[in-house]
Amino acid sequence: MSDHDPRPTFKEIAEQHNVTMQDIATELLFRSHGGVSREQLEQVFYGGCGTCILIDLCLEALSYRTGREYTRQNIGGLSFILPHQQKRQEE
Repeated sequence: MSDHDPRPTFKEIAEQHNVTMQDIATELLFRSHGGVSREQLEQVFYGGCGTCILIDLCLEALSYRTGREYTRQNIGGLSFILPHQQKRQEE
């Protein structure tokens, strides 16, 4: 069994569909999730790291923008953090 996850990352799928971080931010804002900071979004977009809720919201936005369903099951490289860990990282 390999340590390498064969599933594409969030960023790889976004780039494959020409979806930018700004597209995801716009989609989140449109869906009334405007409380996401740029740093939080960058962590998900570039590193696949965030709270469960934030990652799910970003996957929903990516799915909407691409017309395909992307979930935790078909996107690799995701790392989940607890909300209190995220606050500590932002300080």
